[in-house]
Amino acid sequence: MMTAETYILSLQIAVCAFVYVVLLTEPYKIFGDLYAFLEPRLPWWLFKPLMGCEVCVAGQLSLWIYLYQNYAHYDINHFAGHVFFICLTIITTHIITLSMKWLKNKSEN
Repeated sequence: MMTAETYILSLQIAVCAFVYVVLLTEPYKIFGDLYAFLEPRLPWWLFKPLMGCEVCVAGQLSLWIYLYQNYAHYDINHFAGHVFFICLTIITTHIITLSMKWLKNKSEN
């Protein structure tokens, strides 16, 4: 069952994924050099979930965090909730990304 804490956790993961991938991997930021080092060396299917795509990072984080939090009593009945949690986190990350792009375009005009 999805509780308020689950929705808040999904939002927290989405914000962290966005900040990590979009803001902290820019040149001269804390992970900028790591991004520049790994991007040409890793295949795209490995680079994207590590730091190349905020939606991919959010999906990975939500997959493993949900599994970690529910490991002791995880069974087939939790599977639908698990998938929903991942989808909720991905769509929340996408909304944050679109909102930030809209704000950036709005401030430039």
